[in-house]
Amino acid sequence: MITGDVIFDLPFYNAKGILTGGDIYGPRYRIAKITVEQEAEEGSGPVSEDFFEVCVWHASTCYEKTPEEMITRKTFPFDAGGREAVLAWLNEVIPEKKQI
Repeated sequence: MITGDVIFDLPFYNAKGILTGGDIYGPRYRIAKITVEQEAEEGSGPVSEDFFEVCVWHASTCYEKTPEEMITRKTFPFDAGGREAVLAWLNEVIPEKKQI
């Protein structure tokens, strides 16, 4: 089970931007803060909004070397509620390791 202390709080993502974790033999995950630019209403400039982008892949390769078709992506709002949703989703898609 992935716990809240593992995925850090919002200031980490503001400063560092990316957290990668998981098991060397998979599954692995990556949590990144992304900013999406959107066109605003007429008369004003573009509006930007921050999100968590969470990627999960079941391979021993790093994110950059993993083929896109092996990566599952999901975005969440970049706020405390979004962080909790990230945690819940990761625990849903990554099975808990059985202790031997």
